[in-house]
Amino acid sequence: SWFGAIFFEGMIFAMCSTLLMVLLYRERDTARFAHEATSDPLTGIANRRAFLESAQRLLLRCQKEGAPCSLIMFDLDRFKVINDTQGHPFGDEVLRSFSDTVRTLIRPNDFFGRYGGEEFAVVLPNAAVETAFVIAERVRHAFAEANRFTPDGVPLNATVSGGVAEAASEASIHEVIQAADRALYRAKDFGRNQIDRGDDPDDRRRSNVIRVA
Repeated sequence: SWFGAIFFEGMIFAMCSTLLMVLLYRERDTARFAHEATSDPLTGIANRRAFLESAQRLLLRCQKEGAPCSLIMFDLDRFKVINDTQGHPFGDEVLRSFSDTVRTLIRPNDFFGRYGGEEFAVVLPNAAVETAFVIAERVRHAFAEANRFTPDGVPLNATVSGGVAEAASEASIHEVIQAADRALYRAKDFGRNQIDRGDDPDDRRRSNVIRVA
């Protein structure tokens, strides 16, 4: 009868709707799990693994196109002191503040990630070391200005040091990171709150460098 046909069509519609909802929820959960696997839970930016994978792809693309590619390594100065004196929750806020600062100052095609602890990295495709240095300096200055005091007015003077390096034509992402990290060590060793370039011709600043927090 016509009533039975309508009932049957209603059942089919309900089943299809239920199936569609299940698929949508599954797709949403899959996307959420993928995001959690590749992002840092504190800052929301890429974690170390995701950064390395994306940075390597960007570097290879630049090398294939004959375009420059640079990398910045950042490390928050004396971060352990901030945690010890202000508490870990406040330290987490400082990390988030730094992440927000970087995101507002890098270019749309640059890729930003948390490399570990208070260390961060940015890969800049189609950017020579001079451009990367300028961006790193802007980040350093903006972060220092934004974190001179705690919300209670207590002097904080949170600062960041950075190292900048440009990739050679056949360099791997790990080699570029090592070059930027060496520059970062020099920035730390020579007073912190500064940016050092990996192409510094002064070889004396490449030796006997001790990493300081």
